[in-house]
Amino acid sequence: MKGKKVFLAILILLGLGLFFIYPVERGLALRCYEDYRSAQGIGEENIESEEVFRDYKNGGYKIIASYKDDPGLTYYYSYYPWTHRRGENLRFNRIFLNISNSHEQLGPPYENKCKYPPLYE
Repeated sequence: MKGKKVFLAILILLGLGLFFIYPVERGLALRCYEDYRSAQGIGEENIESEEVFRDYKNGGYKIIASYKDDPGLTYYYSYYPWTHRRGENLRFNRIFLNISNSHEQLGPPYENKCKYPPLYE
């Protein structure tokens, strides 16, 4: 009987954790994206489309955006609650940006390729 109660308590805690972690992480991702976007100088009125979804493979969230004054390009923001890359210390609330047109992903140098290049740390 005691084993069933412990199992039930663990199951309830796990369920509550999953219920709360995803909305909290999504809120952190959106806030980090808004900060990054404002640092790039992109206003709210300039957003043509914006799609947010969870990245189950890599963890974190993906935000796909396109802007009115930069047509033909799609901006892929990747948010990770924490990263630990090789040779790098553990870091929290990281966001990365990849830009692509309909044919290929743009790479550095970004001069004259896009209006809002990625910000580097």
